[in-house]
Amino acid sequence: MAVSRSIGRWYPAPSPPGPPPGAFEVALLEFAAVTSSPPPPAGQPPAQAGAASRKRIQPLPAMIFAVFGVLAGGMVLAAVLLYSSYASSLPDVTVLEAYAPDEGSDVISADGLELATFAETNRRVVDYEQIPTVIVDATVAAEDHTYWENPCVDPRAIVRAMLQNVSAGEVVSGASTICQQLVRSVLLPPDLMADPGRQLERKIKEAMLALELDAAYPGLEGKEQIMEFFLNEMYYGNNGYGIWAAVDRYFGKDFLLVVGTPTDPGASPGPSVAPTPTPVPTPAPSPGASPVPEPPDPNAVTPAEAALLAGLLRAPSELDPTQYAIPATDDAGQPIANLLEVPADAQPVLIRNDVLNDMVELEYLDELDHNAILDEPVYVIVPAVPRILAPHFVYATRREVAELLGSEDIIDRGGLTIETTLQYEGYQVSAEKWAQVVYDLDRLTDEELAARYGANAMNWINQLQGRNIGNDAIVSLNYRTGAVVAYVGSANFYGEVTPIHQPQYDVVGQAFRQSGSAFKPITYATGFETGAITPATMFMDVETEIVPGYEVHDADNRERGPVRARDALKYSLNIPVTKAQQLIGTEQVVDQAERLGLEWDPNQDPHVAS
Repeated sequence: MAVSRSIGRWYPAPSPPGPPPGAFEVALLEFAAVTSSPPPPAGQPPAQAGAASRKRIQPLPAMIFAVFGVLAGGMVLAAVLLYSSYASSLPDVTVLEAYAPDEGSDVISADGLELATFAETNRRVVDYEQIPTVIVDATVAAEDHTYWENPCVDPRAIVRAMLQNVSAGEVVSGASTICQQLVRSVLLPPDLMADPGRQLERKIKEAMLALELDAAYPGLEGKEQIMEFFLNEMYYGNNGYGIWAAVDRYFGKDFLLVVGTPTDPGASPGPSVAPTPTPVPTPAPSPGASPVPEPPDPNAVTPAEAALLAGLLRAPSELDPTQYAIPATDDAGQPIANLLEVPADAQPVLIRNDVLNDMVELEYLDELDHNAILDEPVYVIVPAVPRILAPHFVYATRREVAELLGSEDIIDRGGLTIETTLQYEGYQVSAEKWAQVVYDLDRLTDEELAARYGANAMNWINQLQGRNIGNDAIVSLNYRTGAVVAYVGSANFYGEVTPIHQPQYDVVGQAFRQSGSAFKPITYATGFETGAITPATMFMDVETEIVPGYEVHDADNRERGPVRARDALKYSLNIPVTKAQQLIGTEQVVDQAERLGLEWDPNQDPHVAS
């Protein structure tokens, strides 16, 4: 470094202007300015400044200040470097624009019934406007009191949590906002979340991403979008992913069916009430009669239910209320079907009460309503076992969709709506009823069979007796369109497994059966299409050895002599169709069948077409 001499002291020589100093450089310059002595007045020898110099050497407060300045500058520099290091590895928060959590696919019948849902996780994504306001309020009360005002991080909550944790000697309080929890669940990589040694790094990155989230989704509309992401993403225990599944799982309600005014996305946050139901005209009450209040919508979520769900977010698996519940009973002590009661001293209920208190504090809930809720019992429903309608058809549909899309994964996670041609209420119900006759033959008495299927059906049912029939199947088609309107793959999908009856095996879609005479139209159609034969082509209906050791016979063992192709098909004769296949070519017949969608038994001789 170049220097210059000035009255007995060395000073840096002027240097060309460069980039502005960083935080650490600024701290060093301030330290030098405080600890250095100014030059003596011009013409005064250095020795004459001794006394003043001794006084300047001992400014202890100034030196302490300088040291702290250097330390602070170093900390600022370290923070800048740390921020730069972390920022380079952070994901882009705008990926949430393409937010698409795993969602099951629904199979729907032609008459609008949901036949089944295929899902790895029980979830249905809903829009913010569809979510009941009381759920949003309870979530804010439980997780983030300043949600509508804070910039996705809450410094006051952080300080408060630090003081509480230090005072308790353990972690008893957290300070993560709703935004930070969303970041943790969606944006941070699993390896970072799973490593306890990187907890500080996780917290820093979590806060950084939360601030970026606030910038990417500004204002009230942005906070509503973040809330939508959060409520669709979070786990509520008992295989309930997202708020719709949680309400359905614990209370058996579908809030999408509630008739009412949707949440206004332009409404200001703060104290709120549930959507107002659409008024239904009712006759005017008679004079003197008390007005009859309208019954609440059975699918509407109550404040008590919303508070219970919001409380589960702290530890969803541990707080699952069904683990604490006992069978519910009525006033007479009789059990109530499919209902469980959660004791008032159970942990989920105690946390729910805390959430209700916070809702009152935030003016989301009236004090009188709050007190009334605390006096009510807490109920949840018995976990339902999903029952698939038209199960053989549903699984056949799954196989076909997977083949069309090239993957089963998209069915379980892609949120598809698969509309089918099945007519459940009419054709399918009838087909299942009559297919079960075979299942019931050896299980019911004649009287029980007559009671179930009617006396008029007993004539043909009796004809099935003693024939060793262990299973059956039914497929009904619309002959004009080819649409499948009923599909029963076995006598009873949910029936008992026996050596001769495997109920869940699909005889229609999974079994390879001899096609028999049903294949004859395909053989003749191939000949007509290729020009190898015409409907008038003559064949000799005479028993012939087709291959050494194998002769073909007609079903009635008769020989008719010369027969045209049209008549051979009309009367389903075996000998002419075999000769037609030889003339047309087996490979051509096989290719035609495959174009029509037929599949072959992999163990079958590839040269045999029928």
